[in-house]
Amino acid sequence: MGKRGWMRYQHLLHYAEGSFALMLVVGVILAVFGSNKIPFFLRPITGFVADKIYKAFVVPHCGEAPRLFGRNARHFAFCCWR
Repeated sequence: MGKRGWMRYQHLLHYAEGSFALMLVVGVILAVFGSNKIPFFLRPITGFVADKIYKAFVVPHCGEAPRLFGRNARHFAFCCWR
């Protein structure tokens, strides 16, 4: 792997570990706020707030991932999905 390949690898690795993983964790935490694990009388409030945060914060950032991975997937032998 040359220098360009190494830089592409580093870019993808840092995006996956730094930005994408954070959005996945936040999405999982917000999913719990609308689940049956929250008491019935609090669920509408926490579900509403979690939905607003999810739509404003998680969806726009995670929407970038397929575009980034799709564009860079041809540069990496380990990226075998299409």
